[in-house]
Amino acid sequence: MGQWGTTEVAGLDAIDPTHVSSTRNGAVLTVLFDDFVLSLQTPADPLDALRAVHLRAPFALSKGAGLEAFVVDVRGSAELAEGCSSSPICIAGSAVHTLALSDACQASRGECTTSLVTLVRRPSEDERPEGAPPLPPLPPLSISLALAVQRQGTESKLLASVDSIDVRALAG
Repeated sequence: MGQWGTTEVAGLDAIDPTHVSSTRNGAVLTVLFDDFVLSLQTPADPLDALRAVHLRAPFALSKGAGLEAFVVDVRGSAELAEGCSSSPICIAGSAVHTLALSDACQASRGECTTSLVTLVRRPSEDERPEGAPPLPPLPPLSISLALAVQRQGTESKLLASVDSIDVRALAG
């Protein structure tokens, strides 16, 4: 299918390189976050906060392979007082999605996973006309993830985090 290259990460404190890995067959990229957390617990904390990270992940297709899409699974947790909200916003390739982490985490007692799909549609060699020029390499997949939280008052408490993301390449 293909292979993930070296992933660049910006926007958070340094991520341990051992926390970025891909499966042996190269189809899934995993990034584990140690410190992608927002905690508003005291009256001195602001009523809202935002934290963001940006990833650039090159993916090289195997010779002759096609690619339909990338699926991004975002895992996190949220402990929210009444009236508080947590909204991760994920931009992956051409897809923009506000992930319903607050609702999903409340329904599952704190931890949850939510997904988005970004279409790529790169035909395989079998699907291309004979004699067609070679396709250029895929640009790196760009993923921006922002975690926004808001509370109603200084007495409300919340804790929200993004624990990891998995990116799967779907064959064409």
